[in-house]
Amino acid sequence: MMMNVINDITKRKTGKAIPAGKTYLVLWLHVFDEALVRIDSEADAAFEAGYEGERNVSTFRNHMKMLKELGFIDFRKGTKGPMQYVLLLNPYKVVKKLHTAGLVPDTQYAALLERASAIGSSQELKE
Repeated sequence: MMMNVINDITKRKTGKAIPAGKTYLVLWLHVFDEALVRIDSEADAAFEAGYEGERNVSTFRNHMKMLKELGFIDFRKGTKGPMQYVLLLNPYKVVKKLHTAGLVPDTQYAALLERASAIGSSQELKE
């Protein structure tokens, strides 16, 4: 569900279909305990997100920048690239903030709240 929410937010914000949700999913698949992801190969991460061709890394980077702008992640450069160290922020709190800003419709936000409750994550939405 979070992937779809992110894709919808990016489309509302930019007016273009920017499937940054796929990039976010790749990050979540690489996270372990502390919400920190290390990307040693942007080309590999881009491929895992489904971006192929000569613009795969630039597409990946653009989607990472969008995720950062929306507040889902933060990143820092390292020896392997400009986005080697990625911090995943609490997605429920980010969506709550974006809902307040009018970027997430009430029905989609309600569905996310319902899902969070069903999986025992409703405490993640509290301040």
